Amino acid sequence: MASLIECDIETINQHRAKVLLELWMVRAHKAARAHYTQAATHKDRNRNLTLTNASLAIGVLFFTNTNWVKDMFVHVLQDVGASFFYATTSVLALFVVLTTILQFTVRWGERSEQHRFAGAAFSNLQKKCERYALVDKLKMSMIHNLNRDYNHITKSYPLVNSKIWKISGVDDLNNRIESLEAFFRCSTAV
Repeated sequence: MASLIECDIETINQHRAKVLLELWMVRAHKAARAHYTQAATHKDRNRNLTLTNASLAIGVLFFTNTNWVKDMFVHVLQDVGASFFYATTSVLALFVVLTTILQFTVRWGERSEQHRFAGAAFSNLQKKCERYALVDKLKMSMIHNLNRDYNHITKSYPLVNSKIWKISGVDDLNNRIESLEAFFRCSTAV
């Protein structure tokens, strides 16, 4: 407990602390955008797979339970029609099973929610950084608090696809992050 109190009394470089705060704020902004984009991508994939699965299942039900379809293929076209009818039904049923297995395996719906939660967590971290930016004098305990939150978020959620990570940063955010990181490289070298 004494070390935490000592950290508050400890003098920290306010300019460097504000730059660090801005760096974390910009990184959190980029991470939130990336996670929300990844969530939307997974949600779209899940919806498309669900629609495909439902369409195929309806097709199987249609072919197997509609008498006029059976009559048309089996009785009118005789042997060729019967073969086509049963082959089509079997292929549709196979695709229903495969798309169901795929949907269960890739879990895009669940992954979408995880990324949405991560986006919200990074947005909250960004807001916390913004509130701390209003303080005239930052304390080391505030920096430790933000660092703990940041570490927890990065360890608790799945990673974003590298392509989405690159496009979600847009050039202005990426440039700002690089310039802030350069500030710390230069200031620690002195």
